[in-house]
Amino acid sequence: MDKSILDRIEKVLEKEAQDEGLTLVKLSFIPKGENGPTLEVLIDHDFNITMDEIVRFTDRVSPLLDGIDEIADSYVLDICSGGSERELTSEDVKRFLGQYLDITLKKDDERITALIDKADDEKMSGYYFIKGRKKKIEVRYDECSSIRMGYKA
Repeated sequence: MDKSILDRIEKVLEKEAQDEGLTLVKLSFIPKGENGPTLEVLIDHDFNITMDEIVRFTDRVSPLLDGIDEIADSYVLDICSGGSERELTSEDVKRFLGQYLDITLKKDDERITALIDKADDEKMSGYYFIKGRKKKIEVRYDECSSIRMGYKA
């Protein structure tokens, strides 16, 4: 699918997501998807989207996408949750104070699951445990290769 068509689709989806109080996380076209060409749309609602919201959004955007004349080829429309595995931005991190985050550091590709207690536009800090001992961490976002939702077992 041509980039200009994807840009047009993205504008339509972004507006409809905003009207529904949702976030368009990602849009991608997979030419050789499992069931044929697939337009994959990831949406979310404060990292807690429901199936009802996904269904409502799908029902809302399907006729709009069908109305875009430039889409000549058939495709499968796959709308799903942005998921907890997506990358977090510094703005996201600020919203998740008091939560565990999985942080992968660029140096040595070290992965830490830390309880974040402070965050600003440049860095975050918190605590993690090694063999039951509490360790403090303060890390700049540019030192991280990824930041995702974390879960303490």
